[in-house]
Amino acid sequence: MKNNVINLEIGSAQQLEEKLTPLAKKKKWPLVALSIPNPQVVTGQFDLPQLSLSELRESLKLEAVSLLSLNPSQTEIDYQILSVSEKRINGVFAASSAKLIREYAAICYKKKTIPVSATAAILTTVNSFLEKNKIPDENFCLLDFSTEAVLRLAVFDNSKCILLREILYDSLDEARKKILGSLKYSYTKGRSKKITKIYLCPYSSEKDELIDRLKAELDAEIETSRPMNSDFHAYNADKFFKINLLRKHALSLGLRRAVLGLLNIIITASLIIVLVSVSDMLKTEKTIRRNYEYLASEQYQQAKALKEKLEKLTREN
Repeated sequence: MKNNVINLEIGSAQQLEEKLTPLAKKKKWPLVALSIPNPQVVTGQFDLPQLSLSELRESLKLEAVSLLSLNPSQTEIDYQILSVSEKRINGVFAASSAKLIREYAAICYKKKTIPVSATAAILTTVNSFLEKNKIPDENFCLLDFSTEAVLRLAVFDNSKCILLREILYDSLDEARKKILGSLKYSYTKGRSKKITKIYLCPYSSEKDELIDRLKAELDAEIETSRPMNSDFHAYNADKFFKINLLRKHALSLGLRRAVLGLLNIIITASLIIVLVSVSDMLKTEKTIRRNYEYLASEQYQQAKALKEKLEKLTREN
């Protein structure tokens, strides 16, 4: 099935309305996936003792409440378990204001578009990278400078995501220092103590000094590329991070497809039943007409015989 879901990165209700307006004019009820930056959506990682799913959700909600400074009832949260061992469970979660998520969903419907997901922009960035690159065997760091004055950083250790951060910076030198600090922290979370490759995007000549210094300080290969995350790129339902803050407010793409598939089955079955019923009705009508014609002919013959008898009696009298 061709993927026709459009990803939009939005930072406000006004921006969402502006981006949706041309979409609704081009196509009836297009499907959209929303990428929302920090601080509107916060993300975190967890590494906890084995818990029941209800206990895990409650624990993550408490952490989200402290990050957002909201009441639990005002907080929307979704999480994804990435790995489970005998004693530990770890993964990632995203949280936002429930009111904000409802507002964004309402704007989508108002603009005649259908929202299928809403997630943190940094998760969309990583998904976009992994959509184009299978998870490399080496321990690597992703540095995304696509958004002005914001660096999105992800660290993978042995194919496992161990760090996600959105870093604000005023200069590339400040960004460099925060990158080094983040990587130093990531070494306490993973089994390896070294990053062997860095993927940096988008490349520009002003980043040459940053690249040279990171190469020297980290002894790591650096590969540059074009921006990975932009509006109107195809949405991949089989993405690495599947967190969806709209789970309660809209059907996911997979569930939507399942519902449409079920509706198609129901419609097809209903059509077959109608056709069979019409066929039976036509057969019944034909039988009735045949019987009617037979009875009508028999009654005519009886009437004709009666008429002849009456005429005979009249002549005899």
